Amino acid sequence: MKRILYVTFMCSILINSSAALSEPDNLRRVAEYHISATDLVTFSRSGATLRICSECEPKFFTFASDFQMFEMEETIDVKRATELFVRKTYEQIYVAIDRKNDTARYFRFGGHSDDR
Repeated sequence: MKRILYVTFMCSILINSSAALSEPDNLRRVAEYHISATDLVTFSRSGATLRICSECEPKFFTFASDFQMFEMEETIDVKRATELFVRKTYEQIYVAIDRKNDTARYFRFGGHSDDR
């Protein structure tokens, strides 16, 4: 009887732990990287080359269909984003990358206003 209880208990732990370890496809699919302005290497209407970590090689990311650009919390257009890119107005750019399909979801020049 003790053996049956023990086996049942161990099976339930195994089932619950494997369920807890498995992630839905969309969990943490999009990651926000905080990069320096110098790590945004190239920028155009179709995508950007950026270095997402100091040890990483620059990589080109196309823009997702719902790609957005912000200056802090204010939505901006490509012209303003280009100005910010060229002038390096802000030290940091927050970049959201969809890790499943390697597309950029948004650029946030200057980060979030509540980070200041």
